Amino acid sequence: MEKKDLIAARSYQKGDQFMAVYVREVSGGDIDGSMIQFEVWKNNIEDESLRDTSGNMYQIRRLYFSKLLNMLDDGWKKQGNMVFAHRYSNDFNPEVL
Repeated sequence: MEKKDLIAARSYQKGDQFMAVYVREVSGGDIDGSMIQFEVWKNNIEDESLRDTSGNMYQIRRLYFSKLLNMLDDGWKKQGNMVFAHRYSNDFNPEVL
């Protein structure tokens, strides 16, 4: 059975639209070890075309921060953020940069 642990979650709003960005560690099932997964949800529906899963944490980290910067440039306003007690939490926390 596949297990997904949240590493970071950020939510944004632009007008009446909502977007959430998640980073999860995925393990179990057919996965040997663990992978990092990037997800974008728009109005509570995942945009699966933006999902990326990789064993390279730095690849997902670049994708995550790039998405945050693009949303800032596009006028999205941060509504909330959560960094979870996870070994990679600081790697996905823009406030430690």
